[in-house]
Amino acid sequence: MRRFFRPAAAFLCVLTLCLAFSACAGSKTENGEKRVTATTFAAYDWAKNLLRGVEGAKPALINENGVDLHSYNPTAADILNVKNSAVFIYVGGESDEWARDILPASGGPVAVRLFDLLEGELLVDGDEEGMTAGGEEGQEPDEHIWLSVGNAAVCCRGIEKALCEAFPKDSETIRQNAREYEKALCALKEKFVSLRENARYDTLVIADRYPFRYLAHEAGLTCFAAFRGCSAESNASAKTISFLAEKLSSLSLPAVIVLERSDEKLARTVIETSGVSAVILTLDSMQSVTARDIQNGASYISVCEKNLQTLEQALGGE
Repeated sequence: MRRFFRPAAAFLCVLTLCLAFSACAGSKTENGEKRVTATTFAAYDWAKNLLRGVEGAKPALINENGVDLHSYNPTAADILNVKNSAVFIYVGGESDEWARDILPASGGPVAVRLFDLLEGELLVDGDEEGMTAGGEEGQEPDEHIWLSVGNAAVCCRGIEKALCEAFPKDSETIRQNAREYEKALCALKEKFVSLRENARYDTLVIADRYPFRYLAHEAGLTCFAAFRGCSAESNASAKTISFLAEKLSSLSLPAVIVLERSDEKLARTVIETSGVSAVILTLDSMQSVTARDIQNGASYISVCEKNLQTLEQALGGE
């Protein structure tokens, strides 16, 4: 997967500073609270739901500014916060590989690597510009695991175990929260799995990057996208535009999909080239969620429900 590369020298400098000052770091508590830190919004929200009613627990999203995982650079303060957390939840792909470098062999937070929880269920990036959900053997695993609600349920079981270890006195509350939350996830997954039952189409044209492999796989959809994964490429070739336009036209699709924060220029070009009348719809990859979004009520389930509504429209659902 082509991604946004971070300067290695800058990270090594930050890591050196953290190691130098780690002896001065506080305990795992801040104002009497134990921090549970996550590198993605989805994992943060899962932990938040499982910790409902647990006093002294502080779920924390390491990046609240809407910078997605692929281009995020941890600061010295971020790294110290991770080291001083009770639980640290990260994906485990190349975008947060820095996590492996800062976690101590012993005495650090209870670490949850989501890739480990999904062993055997990971999908990989494809090579071609126009691609279908799935992947090709030997490629790097797709990191956007949270876009499958089924994956979310599996990950929450692993997070539940880590939280019970970190908050043993509240383990029964955590387990009860986990049971209730898994019921909500299972109900939501059924809606995604059933999408095609009342849909006219089973294909999406995505005039953008493609972080939706897990979502498409779960819903049984075929996707054709301008760029693979979360590629750093931003300019589509004439061949790519023509390819997507032909798919849009030949399949008579009613919509073109873009990601959150898209300027929609490529989508408009694809529609104009196709000669068909189509609307532009947005799917949220949950990579740009900010602290303000969270304050305004954004949650993993609410974003998934919004994506479900978008898919129903894009697929011509009843």
